[in-house]
Amino acid sequence: MDVLYFLRERTRFIRFMFDSATAPFSSIKHKIENAEPPFEPPYSKDGEPPFLAERMEAEEGLQAEPPLEPPYSKDGEPPFLAEWMEAEEGLQVVGRMCISMLSAALQLYFKTWEDELGLKWESAAERKAYFERGFVAGYRRAFGEVLSLSWDECPANFDVLEQLVLARNRDQHPDHIAKLGVSHRYEELRRFAEPIFLSDRDRNRLANDPDAADIRWLTPAIHVSRDAFIIAVSEVEKLAEWLEGHMIAKKYGHKRWADESLPSDQGSK
Repeated sequence: MDVLYFLRERTRFIRFMFDSATAPFSSIKHKIENAEPPFEPPYSKDGEPPFLAERMEAEEGLQAEPPLEPPYSKDGEPPFLAEWMEAEEGLQVVGRMCISMLSAALQLYFKTWEDELGLKWESAAERKAYFERGFVAGYRRAFGEVLSLSWDECPANFDVLEQLVLARNRDQHPDHIAKLGVSHRYEELRRFAEPIFLSDRDRNRLANDPDAADIRWLTPAIHVSRDAFIIAVSEVEKLAEWLEGHMIAKKYGHKRWADESLPSDQGSK
């Protein structure tokens, strides 16, 4: 089985899914931020003030003073804030859905090669001990031993891969029915020097006050930007592309075939 091919097919589709599903929400935000139809204040095209005709009629006594105002709240919030926030929520739901799919793809890649190589465990307890810190750490240890790997040579960033799985776990096991957003666990967030799934606002806040991560009600939300998503996909592919030759050589005992099975530009995306 060409395991790497099927992984790439999954990551290709997940990229397509992300871009296609986020496009409508990104469009709504763009239109609101640029006052494009239908998200524009009610003014005439000749530059007259909003509701000029209605106010002139009121001054002439033809009607009562109209309770008309542009679409913003009296507390100074921007126009169409509710619509903007809902579109942002849609972006984040799609983003978390896609990283969940990506985490599953990585796990399937590992599991398929576990089966292909016929990895055996002395007991269920032994397997559990390998995976007590998650499947990334578990398979890293298992394949490192079976393939005699030097992980220092691996180009993939395991911090990113660990965060991918943790974000997936948080999304699949939310804490509150009252909100769609999902927060990091502060003890997990502190494990990483460079958290990837953070908004710019939360990143700046933590840079200025690192102890804020310990305040539970201020724990930052899991924020999946397109840049963070693409980085996560790239790291999954880097790991699989690097491992594939070692996996094939172990299964078939022919390193030359293992090398030739990989494309010459395996690092390109």
